[in-house]
Amino acid sequence: MVTLMIGIIVWIGLTLYGIISANIHKHSLPVMSGMMVSMGIAMMSSLLIGTILGIMLEQMFISTETAILIGMLIGYFVGKPIHRLASLDGLLAGVMGGMMGAMLGVMVVPEAPAITLSVVIIAFVLAMGLITQLMAHEIKKAKKNWKPKIAPKMLYWGITLVIGLLIIALPLNSMWLDYSQTSRETYQHHHHHH
Repeated sequence: MVTLMIGIIVWIGLTLYGIISANIHKHSLPVMSGMMVSMGIAMMSSLLIGTILGIMLEQMFISTETAILIGMLIGYFVGKPIHRLASLDGLLAGVMGGMMGAMLGVMVVPEAPAITLSVVIIAFVLAMGLITQLMAHEIKKAKKNWKPKIAPKMLYWGITLVIGLLIIALPLNSMWLDYSQTSRETYQHHHHHH
């Protein structure tokens, strides 16, 4: 499914970006903001990966466990350089996000997996954008002459691009489904003859 691919790419990119930038700027973030950053990244990231796994695997057990583990690791490693409180907050948020995401993913498969996943991806991108702005704000306070490497305008373009891609993906998903179903039917059809 095309939306799944977009989801995975967005997830990898933004999660890595979040972890790396939190580690680079660990000294500029106060505890409260650090907690917010680690909680936000962990929760949204595990929510998205949980939803992706739930829709892909259609099994509660594996998708929940994997998403919880990934979420815990992300939360811990985003928070670890900032403060113990932040790593704890991240760890807990990761558990919750992973569980909720997997539940949502598995349950929504028969109804509208692509649209639901699109909504979660957009929420993830928006949240990561706001978290990035929060970090930039705190770093500016700490280092007076600091300039963000990525211009704030990039954020809006990024969000617009993701929403655009997801809208384009919706008709492609149904084509993908039709194709996989027909190929499966032909496969079964051939097997019956032998």
